[in-house]
Amino acid sequence: MHSGQTLWNADATSDGFKGFVVPRNSDGTWVDIDAKKNWESWKNYFYEGSSWTYSYFVPHQFRILVDLCGGKVQYTLRLEHALSHELIEYFNEPSFLAIPSFNYADRPDRAAFLDAQTNA
Repeated sequence: MHSGQTLWNADATSDGFKGFVVPRNSDGTWVDIDAKKNWESWKNYFYEGSSWTYSYFVPHQFRILVDLCGGKVQYTLRLEHALSHELIEYFNEPSFLAIPSFNYADRPDRAAFLDAQTNA
């Protein structure tokens, strides 16, 4: 297990998708949270984002993330869902790499299309 995966709870679910970055208690057990809750500024667990947001904030580990999400097809479906349901706010810093990460799922077409839409 890579050190960054210590926060990846493979059993956490949201909107029918499985596996999210989730905080742990001091004894190592998972904190039971709503993966869609935005914790706002200076609150517990996440800063200006949710588990959905921070589950895509892995700047140097997207290949691992694609595998953790179930492979390229599932990753694409999941990211499309997150973007279309506003679970990832692309204008917020932790989300800047979400759209370009389509490249790691062999979908540069989606990355280019969505990037053009958000920068129009």
